[in-house]
Amino acid sequence: MGTFDFDLRYRRGPDDEDQDDAGPVLMPKLFRRQCAWAVNKRAKMVKGSFRTYLGKKRDLCYLIDEFLEQGATAATPRNLSDFIGAGSALLARPQSPGGKVMAAYLIVDIDIRDAAGLEEYRNRIPGTLAKYGGRFIVRGGKFEKLEGDWEPRRLVVLEFPSVKQAKEWYDSEEYRP
Repeated sequence: MGTFDFDLRYRRGPDDEDQDDAGPVLMPKLFRRQCAWAVNKRAKMVKGSFRTYLGKKRDLCYLIDEFLEQGATAATPRNLSDFIGAGSALLARPQSPGGKVMAAYLIVDIDIRDAAGLEEYRNRIPGTLAKYGGRFIVRGGKFEKLEGDWEPRRLVVLEFPSVKQAKEWYDSEEYRP
């Protein structure tokens, strides 16, 4: 996003519709917060980065694809500060606390009914993951249940860089049986 430009002016007039609107797009709430932070920072009323300032405001928002697919009650609420990266860069996806883009996990509980089919599947699937950035986190093995009624039979956990990539893999021709 860069340094706030205090000389920036918005002209409102009959020619506004004809003007080229080139440049970065910024959400209105984020722009208002950036204005308030810049003014307060200049007046020495706040310390710290723009991301820290946003983190204290607790402005919730949603990823558009999650919101449209799941609705407001199921989509993950996120803070505007999650979309500000190093150097106050505006991010398309939120960051995790460690500064990395959040990963997506696919959790599968497999009920094995065809051992021969499982062997073919087990040999074919690993080669389909790399194209979508996926990798195995858990592939069967021993586990210990700490609470609840869930009794998984064979647990597999896959990690992808994003929900989009996980869904693309799941819907891909390579993965389909």
